[in-house]
Amino acid sequence: MTASVTPDATDDGHDEPFVPQPMPSRPGRFSALVRRVRPRWRLLLLLCVVLAAGGAVWWLNNREPAPAAEFLARLNSKDLRFGCVVFSRDGKRVVAGGNQGSVALWDTSTFAELPLPRASQQSITVLGTTADQFLIAATLSHRLIVWDLKKKKSRELPKLAAPISSLACHPTQPHLVAGLSDGQLYFLNAKSGQSELVASGHRGPVKALLYVDQGKVLVSGGADGQLIWRDAATRKTLRTNRSHKGEVAALAENGAGRLASGDWNGQIFQWQGAGDSPAQGFSQSDAVSGLAFSGQALVSSSWDGRLRFWMDTVRPIYEIDTHRPILGLAISPSQAVLATASSRGVDLWRSPTSNR
Repeated sequence: MTASVTPDATDDGHDEPFVPQPMPSRPGRFSALVRRVRPRWRLLLLLCVVLAAGGAVWWLNNREPAPAAEFLARLNSKDLRFGCVVFSRDGKRVVAGGNQGSVALWDTSTFAELPLPRASQQSITVLGTTADQFLIAATLSHRLIVWDLKKKKSRELPKLAAPISSLACHPTQPHLVAGLSDGQLYFLNAKSGQSELVASGHRGPVKALLYVDQGKVLVSGGADGQLIWRDAATRKTLRTNRSHKGEVAALAENGAGRLASGDWNGQIFQWQGAGDSPAQGFSQSDAVSGLAFSGQALVSSSWDGRLRFWMDTVRPIYEIDTHRPILGLAISPSQAVLATASSRGVDLWRSPTSNR
């Protein structure tokens, strides 16, 4: 007897293809181990992982980078937060002013710190050195402090009417001038003690001062963006300029009649002779914190931590990344060594454009 099979109504006479069904997944060893851990310990484990990741990110951001090829030395001191730096006239000393009122002094040949008596508890805002090896420091307490670097003794001058925002020392005579935040200039003969207050012509603080033309002319830069040239002996204004649109922060001269000025907007101008307009201009991405001439190049420092070397091109011919905001800049009398002050100390750099 033959059995008959009645095809399904939907059967078209072809076999359906075989589709393998996925096997149920088995938990991995790590996930199984995590599931066995109690919830409270699981949360603690997650917290440890997050802290470890955060610590790794902090270390990557704050680790000490490899120094540039031009790096010479880091000058150590108890106070590592310095806002200003200057070389002595003979180039044998480097001096930096600290935020805690201390002034650090180093020997440039051995990089060893030399003893210097502390004379203030207020932050040192600006420094200067005279031709006869005296160090002048201005403090937040409206005072000037004078150190005799030979005898290691200091004396404090009478308190001024306003905070001191800038300072310049005459290149050959025992004269100095301090720019005040109320717009006045305080002239002082450090030898005789005679002083004089003169209106600067700036509307606001005098932020930068520099003797040029072998001390015959005094140039001042103000928070109002104005540059003023005046006769250093008679105090009379010679000319003014308003090319800067931001606060003038730094001035420098190359000794051959070329003057440079920089402002908080990153604008840099070079002036030649008695011209009423700048002979050349440069622009950097951050505020100018210092200027200096090294050989034929102009060096600018910035809060972005870079030293830029300018010649006759729109872009700098050379850059050094110091990896920290530069608050102060100084150059040795030989123009071969640069000193940068920051919140982490003072570093010395070999200038790549020096003629020596």
